[in-house]
Amino acid sequence: MEPSVKLARVAELARQAASLPDGDKLLREVVTTAQQVFSCRSVALLLVSEDTEWLSIHAASGLSESVIRDFRRPVGTGTVAEVLWAGSNLLYDRLASDAPERVELKIEHDPVSLMCVRLEVDSRALGYLACESDAEAAFSEDDLQLLKVMAEVSALAFDRDRLRQITRKLTMMDPLTQVYGYSYFHRRLSEEVERAQRLNECLSVMLVEIDNLREFRETNGWQATEQVLRNLVKLVSTSVRNIDVVGRYGVDAIILYLPETARDKATLAADRICTLVEEESKASQTPGLTVSIGLASLPENGDTVNRLLESVTSALLAAQRAGRNRVEAARAAQPG
Repeated sequence: MEPSVKLARVAELARQAASLPDGDKLLREVVTTAQQVFSCRSVALLLVSEDTEWLSIHAASGLSESVIRDFRRPVGTGTVAEVLWAGSNLLYDRLASDAPERVELKIEHDPVSLMCVRLEVDSRALGYLACESDAEAAFSEDDLQLLKVMAEVSALAFDRDRLRQITRKLTMMDPLTQVYGYSYFHRRLSEEVERAQRLNECLSVMLVEIDNLREFRETNGWQATEQVLRNLVKLVSTSVRNIDVVGRYGVDAIILYLPETARDKATLAADRICTLVEEESKASQTPGLTVSIGLASLPENGDTVNRLLESVTSALLAAQRAGRNRVEAARAAQPG
Protein backbone atom coordinates (compact mmCIF):
# COMPACT_ATOMS: atom_id res chain seq x y z
CA MET A 1 0.00 0.00 0.00
CA GLU A 2 1.38 3.42 -0.97
CA PRO A 3 2.43 5.73 1.90
CA SER A 4 -0.21 8.31 0.93
CA VAL A 5 -2.93 5.67 0.99
CA LYS A 6 -1.74 4.41 4.38
CA LEU A 7 -1.86 7.94 5.75
CA ALA A 8 -5.37 8.45 4.37
CA ARG A 9 -6.61 5.22 5.98
CA VAL A 10 -5.18 6.15 9.38
CA ALA A 11 -6.62 9.66 9.08
CA GLU A 12 -10.02 8.14 8.33
CA LEU A 13 -9.68 5.92 11.41
CA ALA A 14 -8.96 9.01 13.52
CA ARG A 15 -12.07 10.72 12.14
CA GLN A 16 -14.17 7.66 12.96
CA ALA A 17 -12.81 7.67 16.50
CA ALA A 18 -14.33 11.09 17.11
CA SER A 19 -17.85 9.84 16.39
CA LEU A 20 -17.75 6.14 17.36
CA PRO A 21 -19.16 5.87 20.91
CA ASP A 22 -18.41 2.18 21.48
CA GLY A 23 -14.85 1.86 22.81
CA ASP A 24 -14.53 -1.87 22.14
CA LYS A 25 -15.80 -1.44 18.59
CA LEU A 26 -13.25 1.30 18.03
CA LEU A 27 -10.43 -0.94 19.27
CA ARG A 28 -11.54 -3.72 16.93
CA GLU A 29 -11.51 -1.18 14.10
CA VAL A 30 -7.95 -0.15 15.07
CA VAL A 31 -6.50 -3.67 14.82
CA THR A 32 -8.41 -4.48 11.62
CA THR A 33 -7.27 -1.27 9.96
CA ALA A 34 -3.68 -1.81 11.11
CA GLN A 35 -3.57 -5.29 9.58
CA GLN A 36 -4.86 -3.91 6.27
CA VAL A 37 -2.67 -0.81 6.21
CA PHE A 38 0.57 -2.64 7.02
CA SER A 39 -0.31 -5.83 5.10
CA CYS A 40 0.92 -7.89 8.06
CA ARG A 41 0.06 -11.32 9.37
CA SER A 42 -1.40 -10.22 12.71
CA VAL A 43 -2.05 -7.23 14.95
CA ALA A 44 -2.70 -7.44 18.68
CA LEU A 45 -3.59 -4.93 21.37
CA LEU A 46 -2.38 -6.31 24.70
CA LEU A 47 -3.27 -4.92 28.13
CA VAL A 48 -1.56 -5.24 31.49
CA SER A 49 -3.60 -6.40 34.47
CA GLU A 50 -4.38 -4.01 37.32
CA ASP A 51 -1.52 -5.48 39.35
CA THR A 52 0.75 -4.91 36.27
CA GLU A 53 1.96 -8.52 36.37
CA TRP A 54 0.08 -10.10 33.45
CA LEU A 55 -0.68 -9.42 29.80
CA SER A 56 -3.85 -10.39 27.97
CA ILE A 57 -5.23 -9.67 24.49
CA HIS A 58 -8.02 -7.10 24.36
CA ALA A 59 -8.41 -6.86 20.57
CA ALA A 60 -6.67 -8.62 17.68
CA SER A 61 -6.78 -9.32 13.96
CA GLY A 62 -5.13 -12.31 12.29
CA LEU A 63 -5.03 -14.46 15.45
CA SER A 64 -7.14 -17.48 16.26
CA GLU A 65 -10.07 -17.07 18.63
CA SER A 66 -8.58 -19.58 21.08
CA VAL A 67 -5.32 -17.61 21.34
CA ILE A 68 -7.20 -14.33 21.81
CA ARG A 69 -9.34 -15.91 24.53
CA ASP A 70 -6.65 -17.84 26.42
CA PHE A 71 -3.53 -15.69 26.06
CA ARG A 72 -2.07 -14.77 29.45
CA ARG A 73 1.60 -14.05 29.98
CA PRO A 74 3.70 -12.42 32.71
CA VAL A 75 5.10 -9.00 31.87
CA GLY A 76 8.59 -10.02 32.90
CA THR A 77 11.64 -7.76 32.79
CA GLY A 78 12.74 -8.04 29.15
CA THR A 79 11.72 -6.34 25.93
CA VAL A 80 8.04 -6.09 26.80
CA ALA A 81 8.82 -4.42 30.11
CA GLU A 82 11.05 -1.96 28.21
CA VAL A 83 8.11 -1.01 26.00
CA LEU A 84 5.65 -0.71 28.87
CA TRP A 85 7.69 1.01 31.54
CA ALA A 86 10.39 2.84 29.57
CA GLY A 87 8.11 3.77 26.69
CA SER A 88 10.45 2.41 24.02
CA ASN A 89 9.10 1.75 20.52
CA LEU A 90 10.34 -1.36 18.74
CA LEU A 91 11.06 -1.91 15.06
CA TYR A 92 12.75 -5.15 14.01
CA ASP A 93 13.57 -5.82 10.35
CA ARG A 94 14.65 -9.38 11.00
CA LEU A 95 14.46 -11.44 14.15
CA ALA A 96 16.75 -14.46 14.27
CA SER A 97 14.99 -17.72 15.06
CA ASP A 98 16.86 -17.99 18.37
CA ALA A 99 16.59 -14.30 19.32
CA PRO A 100 15.23 -13.76 22.86
CA GLU A 101 12.97 -10.98 21.54
CA ARG A 102 11.42 -13.37 19.04
CA VAL A 103 10.55 -15.82 21.78
CA GLU A 104 9.26 -13.14 24.13
CA LEU A 105 7.18 -11.27 21.56
CA LYS A 106 5.66 -14.31 19.88
CA ILE A 107 1.90 -14.51 20.39
CA GLU A 108 0.77 -17.22 17.97
CA HIS A 109 3.16 -17.07 15.02
CA ASP A 110 6.95 -16.80 14.97
CA PRO A 111 7.57 -13.16 14.02
CA VAL A 112 10.24 -12.38 11.44
CA SER A 113 9.77 -8.63 11.48
CA LEU A 114 7.83 -6.70 14.07
CA MET A 115 6.93 -3.26 15.34
CA CYS A 116 5.48 -2.40 18.71
CA VAL A 117 4.39 0.82 20.48
CA ARG A 118 3.20 1.58 23.99
CA LEU A 119 -0.44 2.31 24.72
CA GLU A 120 -0.86 4.92 27.46
CA VAL A 121 -3.36 7.27 29.07
CA ASP A 122 -2.10 10.21 31.14
CA SER A 123 1.46 8.80 30.88
CA ARG A 124 0.28 5.56 32.49
CA ALA A 125 1.10 2.40 30.55
CA LEU A 126 -1.98 0.34 29.68
CA GLY A 127 -0.34 -2.11 27.31
CA TYR A 128 1.03 -2.14 23.79
CA LEU A 129 0.01 -2.43 20.15
CA ALA A 130 2.07 -4.88 18.08
CA CYS A 131 2.18 -5.83 14.39
CA GLU A 132 4.10 -8.89 13.21
CA SER A 133 4.94 -10.25 9.78
CA ASP A 134 6.49 -13.42 8.35
CA ALA A 135 8.51 -11.32 5.88
CA GLU A 136 11.75 -9.48 6.51
CA ALA A 137 11.77 -5.67 6.68
CA ALA A 138 7.98 -5.54 6.41
CA PHE A 139 7.72 -2.25 8.31
CA SER A 140 9.34 1.16 7.91
CA GLU A 141 9.97 4.08 10.25
CA ASP A 142 6.96 5.80 8.71
CA ASP A 143 4.88 2.74 9.55
CA LEU A 144 6.05 2.96 13.14
CA GLN A 145 4.86 6.59 13.32
CA LEU A 146 1.46 5.61 11.92
CA LEU A 147 1.21 2.82 14.49
CA LYS A 148 1.86 5.41 17.21
CA VAL A 149 -1.11 7.40 15.88
CA MET A 150 -3.24 4.24 16.08
CA ALA A 151 -2.11 3.75 19.67
CA GLU A 152 -3.29 7.28 20.43
CA VAL A 153 -6.65 6.47 18.85
CA SER A 154 -6.83 3.38 21.07
CA ALA A 155 -6.04 5.49 24.11
CA LEU A 156 -8.96 7.73 23.15
CA ALA A 157 -11.25 4.69 23.32
CA PHE A 158 -10.02 3.88 26.82
CA ASP A 159 -10.32 7.49 27.93
CA ARG A 160 -13.86 7.65 26.60
CA ASP A 161 -14.83 4.44 28.38
CA ARG A 162 -13.29 5.73 31.60
CA LEU A 163 -15.26 8.98 31.31
CA ARG A 164 -18.43 7.01 30.60
CA GLN A 165 -17.85 4.86 33.70
CA ILE A 166 -17.25 7.92 35.87
CA THR A 167 -20.39 9.61 34.53
CA ARG A 168 -22.43 6.45 35.05
CA LYS A 169 -21.16 6.14 38.60
CA LEU A 170 -22.03 9.76 39.35
CA THR A 171 -25.61 9.24 38.15
CA MET A 172 -25.98 6.03 40.16
CA MET A 173 -24.36 6.94 43.46
CA ASP A 174 -25.46 9.09 46.37
CA PRO A 175 -22.68 11.71 46.69
CA LEU A 176 -22.68 11.74 50.50
CA THR A 177 -22.67 8.04 51.31
CA GLN A 178 -21.25 6.59 48.07
CA VAL A 179 -23.93 3.90 47.91
CA TYR A 180 -26.62 3.72 45.25
CA GLY A 181 -29.04 6.60 45.00
CA TYR A 182 -32.65 5.62 45.50
CA SER A 183 -33.75 5.75 41.85
CA TYR A 184 -30.99 3.39 40.74
CA PHE A 185 -31.50 1.17 43.80
CA HIS A 186 -35.22 0.93 42.93
CA ARG A 187 -34.34 -0.18 39.40
CA ARG A 188 -31.95 -2.84 40.71
CA LEU A 189 -34.53 -4.04 43.23
CA SER A 190 -37.18 -4.30 40.48
CA GLU A 191 -34.85 -6.48 38.43
CA GLU A 192 -34.03 -8.64 41.44
CA VAL A 193 -37.71 -9.15 42.34
CA GLU A 194 -38.45 -10.26 38.77
CA ARG A 195 -35.50 -12.66 38.86
CA ALA A 196 -36.50 -14.09 42.25
CA GLN A 197 -40.06 -14.69 41.07
CA ARG A 198 -38.88 -16.30 37.85
CA LEU A 199 -36.59 -18.69 39.74
CA ASN A 200 -38.99 -19.14 42.67
CA GLU A 201 -36.43 -17.74 45.13
CA CYS A 202 -36.85 -15.73 48.31
CA LEU A 203 -35.63 -12.17 48.86
CA SER A 204 -35.67 -9.74 51.77
CA VAL A 205 -35.61 -5.95 52.02
CA MET A 206 -34.37 -3.94 55.03
CA LEU A 207 -35.04 -0.30 55.81
CA VAL A 208 -32.57 1.06 58.40
CA GLU A 209 -33.18 4.46 59.97
CA ILE A 210 -31.11 6.24 62.60
CA ASP A 211 -33.17 6.91 65.70
CA ASN A 212 -33.73 10.51 66.76
CA LEU A 213 -31.38 11.88 64.12
CA ARG A 214 -33.24 15.18 63.95
CA GLU A 215 -32.46 15.87 67.59
CA PHE A 216 -28.84 14.86 67.03
CA ARG A 217 -28.62 17.25 64.07
CA GLU A 218 -30.07 20.15 66.07
CA THR A 219 -27.47 19.58 68.79
CA ASN A 220 -24.41 18.67 66.73
CA GLY A 221 -24.99 20.24 63.30
CA TRP A 222 -25.09 18.96 59.73
CA GLN A 223 -21.43 18.03 59.45
CA ALA A 224 -21.56 15.64 62.39
CA THR A 225 -24.86 14.23 61.14
CA GLU A 226 -23.42 13.50 57.70
CA GLN A 227 -20.50 11.70 59.32
CA VAL A 228 -22.93 9.56 61.31
CA LEU A 229 -24.68 8.58 58.07
CA ARG A 230 -21.39 7.71 56.40
CA ASN A 231 -20.38 5.62 59.40
CA LEU A 232 -23.69 3.77 59.30
CA VAL A 233 -23.30 2.97 55.60
CA LYS A 234 -19.77 1.71 56.18
CA LEU A 235 -20.84 -0.49 59.09
CA VAL A 236 -23.83 -1.96 57.24
CA SER A 237 -21.87 -2.49 54.01
CA THR A 238 -19.14 -4.42 55.81
CA SER A 239 -21.57 -6.54 57.80
CA VAL A 240 -23.55 -7.94 54.85
CA ARG A 241 -22.56 -10.12 51.89
CA ASN A 242 -21.09 -8.92 48.60
CA ILE A 243 -24.31 -9.83 46.78
CA ASP A 244 -26.44 -7.66 49.11
CA VAL A 245 -27.13 -4.20 47.66
CA VAL A 246 -27.24 -0.98 49.72
CA GLY A 247 -28.90 2.33 48.78
CA ARG A 248 -29.76 5.73 50.28
CA TYR A 249 -33.37 6.24 51.36
CA GLY A 250 -34.51 9.73 52.28
CA VAL A 251 -32.46 11.85 54.68
CA ASP A 252 -32.00 9.59 57.68
CA ALA A 253 -32.22 6.04 56.30
CA ILE A 254 -30.58 3.48 54.09
CA ILE A 255 -32.24 0.57 52.34
CA LEU A 256 -30.84 -2.76 51.24
CA TYR A 257 -32.02 -5.94 49.62
CA LEU A 258 -30.69 -9.41 50.32
CA PRO A 259 -31.08 -11.86 47.42
CA GLU A 260 -31.85 -15.50 48.17
CA THR A 261 -32.49 -14.66 51.82
CA ALA A 262 -35.55 -15.86 53.70
CA ARG A 263 -37.22 -13.91 56.50
CA ASP A 264 -35.55 -15.80 59.37
CA LYS A 265 -32.02 -15.28 58.04
CA ALA A 266 -32.76 -11.65 57.19
CA THR A 267 -34.02 -11.10 60.73
CA LEU A 268 -30.76 -12.46 62.14
CA ALA A 269 -28.80 -10.11 59.85
CA ALA A 270 -30.95 -7.14 60.93
CA ASP A 271 -30.51 -7.98 64.62
CA ARG A 272 -26.76 -8.12 64.06
CA ILE A 273 -26.78 -4.66 62.47
CA CYS A 274 -28.76 -3.24 65.40
CA THR A 275 -26.28 -4.68 67.88
CA LEU A 276 -23.25 -3.50 65.90
CA VAL A 277 -24.59 0.05 65.67
CA GLU A 278 -25.23 0.19 69.40
CA GLU A 279 -21.78 -1.22 70.22
CA GLU A 280 -20.10 1.16 67.77
CA SER A 281 -21.98 4.10 69.28
CA LYS A 282 -20.88 3.24 72.82
CA ALA A 283 -17.25 3.00 71.69
CA SER A 284 -17.33 6.26 69.71
CA GLN A 285 -17.74 9.94 70.42
CA THR A 286 -21.47 9.76 69.60
CA PRO A 287 -22.95 7.55 72.35
CA GLY A 288 -26.64 6.83 72.38
CA LEU A 289 -27.16 6.49 68.61
CA THR A 290 -29.23 3.50 67.62
CA VAL A 291 -31.20 2.33 64.60
CA SER A 292 -34.63 0.91 63.95
CA ILE A 293 -35.02 -1.63 61.16
CA GLY A 294 -38.05 -2.66 59.17
CA LEU A 295 -37.98 -5.94 57.29
CA ALA A 296 -40.11 -7.33 54.46
CA SER A 297 -39.70 -10.52 52.47
CA LEU A 298 -40.73 -12.05 49.18
CA PRO A 299 -43.14 -13.82 48.90
CA GLU A 300 -44.69 -13.28 52.37
CA ASN A 301 -45.11 -9.51 52.12
CA GLY A 302 -45.96 -8.99 48.48
CA ASP A 303 -45.07 -9.99 44.95
CA THR A 304 -44.21 -6.53 43.58
CA VAL A 305 -41.60 -3.92 44.40
CA ASN A 306 -44.23 -1.41 45.56
CA ARG A 307 -45.87 -3.89 47.92
CA LEU A 308 -42.52 -4.86 49.40
CA LEU A 309 -41.63 -1.21 49.93
CA GLU A 310 -45.00 -0.50 51.55
CA SER A 311 -44.51 -3.48 53.85
CA VAL A 312 -40.95 -2.57 54.85
CA THR A 313 -41.97 1.05 55.53
CA SER A 314 -44.85 -0.11 57.74
CA ALA A 315 -42.49 -2.47 59.57
CA LEU A 316 -40.04 0.37 60.24
CA LEU A 317 -42.82 2.55 61.65
CA ALA A 318 -43.85 -0.34 63.90
CA ALA A 319 -40.28 -0.66 65.20
CA GLN A 320 -40.16 3.06 65.99
CA ARG A 321 -43.55 3.02 67.72
CA ALA A 322 -42.47 0.03 69.80
CA GLY A 323 -39.59 2.00 71.33
CA ARG A 324 -36.87 2.12 68.61
CA ASN A 325 -33.53 0.30 68.60
CA ARG A 326 -35.20 -2.87 67.38
CA VAL A 327 -36.15 -4.94 64.34
CA GLU A 328 -39.72 -5.46 63.19
CA ALA A 329 -40.67 -7.81 60.37
CA ALA A 330 -43.76 -7.02 58.33
CA ARG A 331 -46.70 -9.27 58.92
CA ALA A 332 -47.28 -11.89 56.28
CA ALA A 333 -50.13 -11.12 53.89
CA GLN A 334 -53.28 -13.13 54.67
CA PRO A 335 -54.42 -15.46 51.88
CA GLY A 336 -57.60 -14.53 50.11
